[in-house]
Amino acid sequence: MFIDDINVLITDSDVGELQNKTDRVIAELETWFNRNDLLINAGKTGVMSFHNRQTSFLVKPQVTFNKMNLDYTAETKFLGIHITETLKWNSHVQSLANKLSKVSFMIKSLMEILSPNMI
Repeated sequence: MFIDDINVLITDSDVGELQNKTDRVIAELETWFNRNDLLINAGKTGVMSFHNRQTSFLVKPQVTFNKMNLDYTAETKFLGIHITETLKWNSHVQSLANKLSKVSFMIKSLMEILSPNMI
């Protein structure tokens, strides 16, 4: 059985300790998933390092799951919300604007062929 949408947040101000915590958590997750006959598609798994725009030194520990190095991503979609590594809303707002534009066009097109009561 495959697992979808799990999230893990690991924090530490020391880079070495952050790597140690990451390795420990990943090892615990691998053990738990194997014990419960659950699979994770490592190819679809993304890693993010949250930071502000002013950060010049990004801390990105190596993340290895089932002997595969996982790639970092700058943006992901979780429960319909676009999340970026800088925790800005720009991407999510743009996505909503695009959806609203499509719906607006559809309503406008329907107004030309249907009565207002039917819309």
